[in-house]
Amino acid sequence: MDVTAGAKSSVFEPILMIKFLFQRSSEEVLRMYTGDPPRSVLEKVFTQVKDFWPFSIPFASPCNTRSSSVLHICNHRESQSLLKLSLILFLSKYVFLSNRPVLGQAPTLPAQFGQHQWTATVKVIGEDSNPIVGANVSVQYSVPTEPNLSDQTYSEVKGMTDTNGMFKASHTDSSSDLGVTVDKAGYYTTHIGHQFYFDEKNRHPSFTLLLKNNGRPIAMYAKQIDSIAFPLYNKCIGYDLTSGDWVAPYGKGVNADFLFTEKHPDAKSGYTFTVSFPNRGDGIQGFTRDWNLGVSHLLSSREAPIDGYQPKYEQTQMPDPNRIYYFRVHTALDSQGNILSTHYGKIYGDFMQFRYYLNPTPNDRNIEFDPKQNLLQGLQSFEQVSAP
Repeated sequence: MDVTAGAKSSVFEPILMIKFLFQRSSEEVLRMYTGDPPRSVLEKVFTQVKDFWPFSIPFASPCNTRSSSVLHICNHRESQSLLKLSLILFLSKYVFLSNRPVLGQAPTLPAQFGQHQWTATVKVIGEDSNPIVGANVSVQYSVPTEPNLSDQTYSEVKGMTDTNGMFKASHTDSSSDLGVTVDKAGYYTTHIGHQFYFDEKNRHPSFTLLLKNNGRPIAMYAKQIDSIAFPLYNKCIGYDLTSGDWVAPYGKGVNADFLFTEKHPDAKSGYTFTVSFPNRGDGIQGFTRDWNLGVSHLLSSREAPIDGYQPKYEQTQMPDPNRIYYFRVHTALDSQGNILSTHYGKIYGDFMQFRYYLNPTPNDRNIEFDPKQNLLQGLQSFEQVSAP
């Protein structure tokens, strides 16, 4: 199908276009709305969706950068992300409409979105790759409720894995996606989502999900930073992890663990963001998760790596809330450059919206946090950290 072909009158043509935009990177889009769809496709989507746009906000052309609308997106990554999110919301709420919505008229469910059987096959393994017997598995689904098809009824199929670590669930309904959650005493919960995309071949997924052991959770300095204003642009400013604040005179911090620099050369050049460190041997590195094994409540590994740390990190892409970083700070080296002492930690998220964890014990690479033992006191409710 050529999604950039001429406009058609059916409401399902833009829906298929929206599906085309996201189906090949759906998980990434739903996590962080990554990637930029071709402008020609965006133009077609705007053209066809405009007449029945369901939101009470101005509607602008994708390349009308002079418009006061909140949806001018030409060369603006954040606005493109807003567009993608809006299209996802549009698709999830209005995908069942067979014609333009009419006030007071109940929509009907087209045949291709009606009752279908799905089957989910789940295998649960441990960190040694061996199957886990007796794990609890829940396969959740939702179906639109008549007469208002934008409402949902939620249900699940539950069971336990067999001696091979396997569980199979099946049901016939008009759901468009699944959610799978697995857990067992002594392990961190893992979950994964799956979209059908109204395609029969996607209705029989198989999953291999990893359960991580509860290891040795420890007390750490941990803080959630949802938004933090830079005291001064174009200048390197230290942040104290044990105080949870900028160093003096910009805050109550005493020792700089991270050095943050946000440069704004001019109004047209955007900005550059740099993370650096005050000590030789300090550094940071990224960690890539295997999304196919599910999302564990313990997102990181249990221990920070010994080496691989870089003294500087420059953020050149859109912040990704699903990133993970390992870092080490307070590093002291001998005359040969060997580490005498250092402190390890991790970051969930991206700068400057993230949560950090710092192990207070020198040379201990354990980064499995016990949320009941946060060494940072006096945090606001929105700064509290509940995940390990």
